[in-house]
Amino acid sequence: MSAAAEAAEIRCKVDTFHNESTLDDEFISLYSRYSRRIYSFILALTVYSQDADDVFQNTSLALWKKRGDFAPGSSFWAWSCQIAYYEVLRHRHNTKRVKVFSDVVIPQFAAHLLANEEQASLAEQSLRNCLERLSVEDRRLIELRYFQEQAPKQIAQMESRSVHSVYRALSRIHEQLHRCIYRIGSVEGGHGRAT
Repeated sequence: MSAAAEAAEIRCKVDTFHNESTLDDEFISLYSRYSRRIYSFILALTVYSQDADDVFQNTSLALWKKRGDFAPGSSFWAWSCQIAYYEVLRHRHNTKRVKVFSDVVIPQFAAHLLANEEQASLAEQSLRNCLERLSVEDRRLIELRYFQEQAPKQIAQMESRSVHSVYRALSRIHEQLHRCIYRIGSVEGGHGRAT
C-alpha cells in the first residue's frame, strides 16, 4: 500500500472516530437530559418499581446499542419511549406477575403518556423562554421563591422589602409570565395554550 493510500485510510478512520465520538457525546447529553422522564414513563406502564428498574436497565442498554439509529434533530423523547415501550412489552411477556394493565390498555396508556409529556415539554420550553425575558430583578424574585423555595416573608427580609410588596411583585410577574406563555402559544398555533 502506498504512503498516500495509508494516509487516506488513517484520515478516514480518524474522521469516522471523530463522527462516532461526536454522536456518542450527543447521545449521552440527550440521555442524561431525558433519563428521569424515560424512567417515569416506564414506571407508569409497569407500576412496580422493581419491574421499572429492570425495564429501565434493559431500555438503557437497548438505547445505547441503537444510538446509531437515532436521527439527530428528531425527538429523542419519542424515539427512546418507543424503545422503552417495546422493552415493557417484552418484560410483560417474560414475567409471571399479575399484570395491572391489560394488553389492550397498555398501548393506549403509553400513547397518552407520550402525548402529555411532549405537551408538558413544550410548555416548559415556553416558560423558560418567558423567564429569560424577565428583568434581572424579576428573575431573581422567581429564583428565590420557586428554585430556592424561599417564603415571601424570607424574601422580604433578604431584599429589605415589605411582605406585601413581595406578594404584589410575584403576582405581577405571574401575570406577565401568563401573558407571555399565552402569546407564545398563540403565535405557534396553540390558540392560547403553551405549545
